[in-house]
Amino acid sequence: MPSLELLRTATGRKVLRYGAASVVNVVVAQIVLAWAFGVLHWSARASAVLAAVVAAGPAYVLARSWVWGRSGRSHLVKEVLPFWGMALLGLALTTWVAGVAEAASVDLTDSRLGQTMILMGAVFAISGVIWAVKFCVLNGVLFAERAPANVEVPAGTEW
Repeated sequence: MPSLELLRTATGRKVLRYGAASVVNVVVAQIVLAWAFGVLHWSARASAVLAAVVAAGPAYVLARSWVWGRSGRSHLVKEVLPFWGMALLGLALTTWVAGVAEAASVDLTDSRLGQTMILMGAVFAISGVIWAVKFCVLNGVLFAERAPANVEVPAGTEW
């Protein structure tokens, strides 16, 4: 099976770990989103901002240390700022989707529970798209393994 073969590669294992870390991120964000919107009656946009900010810290730590095996101090310019930049772009997209979902949910139902479920579904869906894009950027750019300077890399060697 091709999908099982992928899991035996370094990239496949990273995808699996990134997926598991993302489950933590999504659970934290969805709980905060449901609490802020459904219980506190905040706007969908404010709830989405809070959820993204609360979930971003654990997401960075898990991605950096567990998925990509980085340890020691984070590099502000090479790791922290780009990660938070992506988080803010994702937040902008999520916030926009949350606003659209809130407007649609009010038209569809008077139930706050129903509105909350519609909002959570919309944010979950756009989060999946953001997840895939972020993995590609994190794996290919931000936490990409690089060959040491002045060292010739043999053909076919994975760095």
